[in-house]
Amino acid sequence: MDDRAALMPTDVSSRVGFFDRFAGRAASLASRAPFFAGCVLLVLAWLLQGIVVILLNGNFASFLDATYQFEINTTTTIVTFLLVNEREPGGLTECSCGCQ
Repeated sequence: MDDRAALMPTDVSSRVGFFDRFAGRAASLASRAPFFAGCVLLVLAWLLQGIVVILLNGNFASFLDATYQFEINTTTTIVTFLLVNEREPGGLTECSCGCQ
């Protein structure tokens, strides 16, 4: 068992650190429509690259090559990881709506 007492909200410093400021600004940026549009444009650029590869090589199988799938999978994984960790940097937290 852990013998340390739980901190109460009044015991926590009100000073906001660098990471908290950065996370707040990043959340503000990522929650806006231009960020979503940029993500959509990223996927469209990847699809356009695939169309060019298909036209140059003459077969659809070249687009299904692991390299092109790796590009989109890696990019979307990184963006998702950053957004999830930015949303909840301390793990699961109580939401502001009061739900459990």
